[in-house]
Amino acid sequence: GTTIPAEYYLAEEHYLRDEAFLKENQWMFADHVSRIPNAGDYFVFQFGHGESVIVVRNQAGEVKAFHNVCRHRGSRLCRHDADSVPSDPRLSVKQLGQDGSSPVFRCPYHAWTYDTDGSLIYAYGMQDDFDAADNGLIPCHLRIAEGNIFVHLTAEAEPPDFDEQVGNDILPVLEYYGVGGLKVAARQTYPIYGNWKLALENFLECYHCG
Repeated sequence: GTTIPAEYYLAEEHYLRDEAFLKENQWMFADHVSRIPNAGDYFVFQFGHGESVIVVRNQAGEVKAFHNVCRHRGSRLCRHDADSVPSDPRLSVKQLGQDGSSPVFRCPYHAWTYDTDGSLIYAYGMQDDFDAADNGLIPCHLRIAEGNIFVHLTAEAEPPDFDEQVGNDILPVLEYYGVGGLKVAARQTYPIYGNWKLALENFLECYHCG
């Protein structure tokens, strides 16, 4: 058979098309629930050129996911890896990092403040008819399968069916090995200086499986 033309690995337009397709169509593995064992524990899941999701355990012990965007002026509530740490001592509000524990998420721009359920609990100087209940964080589609956290980034009200796309294939394996009761012992990151399809194709091909 023929291989994919080289431009699909090299051209920016194809990468952006890949990214947009995955965002709208694919459930993505974010992490394991053991990463956020306590109320207020959170981490930031990042995808592509700017998609950012806060995954947090609320005060009731439930795992929630919200887009990492303040409803006021669109600032990030929590930093990405590449974002520098604010160093100006005059800043009265410090921006949270990419993971940690906090009872609230406070925007560093105008200090709008949200609780771990995504509800807006503080916004100063707003008009009398302002309704905080209509300005909470925007939820991100979330599913947990045997302790594994999956998110879907589409803005549509309904994402693709999780069980049809992911769950039916992996749940039996996860249940068999008791993955829901496991904990992450260590993390390693391996930057790949190449198109994402190279890594995926090498993982999926089976010439060397024997």
